[in-house]
Amino acid sequence: MKKTLDLDYSKNKSINYIIDNINTYSPDKKTVMETKYRCAMINRHRFGQNLLKDALKEGCRLYDATICVEPIINDNYVCGIKVRDGKTGKTSTLNSRIVVDASGAIPALRNKIKLNNSHIDTMIDESDESFSYREIRKLKRPLYDPKTAKIFMSGTYAHGGYYWYFPESRDIINIGIGIPRDKETYKLKEMLKTIMDDDPIFEGSKVITAGGGMLPTRRHMDSLVANGFMCAGDSASQINPVTGGGIALSMGAGLICADVAVHAIKEDDVSEAGLWRFNYLYCGRKDIRWKDIKDYVYDGAPNAASDLLRIFSKNIEDRSLNFAFKNFIDTTMLAKVSYGHSHNPTFSKKMKILLKSLPRLPLLIRFTHLMRLMDKIKRLYMIYPKTPDAFPEWKKRLDAIYDEVYKISK
Repeated sequence: MKKTLDLDYSKNKSINYIIDNINTYSPDKKTVMETKYRCAMINRHRFGQNLLKDALKEGCRLYDATICVEPIINDNYVCGIKVRDGKTGKTSTLNSRIVVDASGAIPALRNKIKLNNSHIDTMIDESDESFSYREIRKLKRPLYDPKTAKIFMSGTYAHGGYYWYFPESRDIINIGIGIPRDKETYKLKEMLKTIMDDDPIFEGSKVITAGGGMLPTRRHMDSLVANGFMCAGDSASQINPVTGGGIALSMGAGLICADVAVHAIKEDDVSEAGLWRFNYLYCGRKDIRWKDIKDYVYDGAPNAASDLLRIFSKNIEDRSLNFAFKNFIDTTMLAKVSYGHSHNPTFSKKMKILLKSLPRLPLLIRFTHLMRLMDKIKRLYMIYPKTPDAFPEWKKRLDAIYDEVYKISK
């Protein structure tokens, strides 16, 4: 933000805390994948208010207490929205060359877009959505590792999902749980209490705030645009499929989306083809550096590769996941493949993994197949189509990879 938009939020209390590491734990917590990863814990309310204040300074108009009812569609183009005033109940219309749905995990518009010959996905499967619940807690004693965020994979505690500990200071922690929507999500609060009851660091802790909601947990939408329409952020599933984190990805998407929208309006082409550059810049491998932002953050490859890993790990039992973590899941290997890079271990490394894994050879075979699919999907996103006409054939190849990963995940 500072480099690209000349907005410095580091001194206005938008950032609560900086962490330096993210550790991912096996279900039995005996194996840890440690990743050096510097990131900020955001004060969501204050951060949002600061963004709003700057947007208003730039000339944006705020319609508060207003409900987006439906899109306005003319001649197969989205050309505005119908809105209702939440105070008076009065309905009116807002006309626009381009409408952007950035309304969150339960999109106000995306699933209502019905255009002929459009490539945009309007609905996503329930198994690709999760419900989450989190509490910000004041601890009785300081954390011994306050600069480390922790993610725990667990079928026992999280029913195929995960839970997390994210420090917000030395003695304040964000603890939460995310469970696939097709599981027993009504027990979220009860499950989180069980996790805290089993961990002495929460003894005597007190809740500061609590809340929950739904979030997408899958790769970004395969196409983000249609005639006169774009979607960004949670509405476009622009998140990390494994952790559900999406602030940085959503903000990057918003920046690219705005840039593409300005260009399309100047060129007087807000068709799907005119907006397709958003797809290519966000989903595909960039052949140019864009505004000094690291390419890999906005490649489709790491999101899609991580999505395959999510599907696989969600559908195998804790015992198998513990064995995989201990014997053949390697931090470097997963990080490389998840970020779209190839990984080919040495012969001696392969032999060590094979010997360790003889007792569970079928699991190793399935996991090896998964790694091949992750590499395959990475290569597919490197040739993401530059125009809409090439998209259907590319999508067939993508769907075939997903068919395979679901087969090996059963």
